[in-house]
Parts: sequence; C-alpha cells; structure tokens
Amino acid sequence: MDEHSPDNMTASDEIDQTDLVSIRIRPDKLLQLIEQRVLTASDLKCYDYASKSVIRKLCLLACLK
Repeated sequence: MDEHSPDNMTASDEIDQTDLVSIRIRPDKLLQLIEQRVLTASDLKCYDYASKSVIRKLCLLACLK
C-alpha cells in the first residue's frame, strides 16, 4: 500500500499551508464554486493572461447573478 494513501494518514499528517497546488479546472465548475462562494478571486493566482481573463469574466458573471 502507498505510504501516502489516505488510509495511512494520521492526525499529525497536516497540509503545509504555504504549499501551492497547480490544477486545471473547467470554467463552468470554477464559476459554480465562485457562485457558491466556495472560492473568491483572491483565492486564485493566475499564471498567464488568458487564465486571468477567464477568471475576471467568471467573477463578473457571478456578480451579475
């Protein structure tokens, strides 16, 4: 069994709050999370202009609803 599997995690296995995770997510799912106030624009860091543009549009869409 993998030593890092959820079955082997203990209470002392905490996530380092300074770590960052790079992910890909569909814009419709991201919009859903923003609309539900699970995520805000300040939670996200864009690595390119195209991503930043999409995030900006999604935030505006969420504000209009």
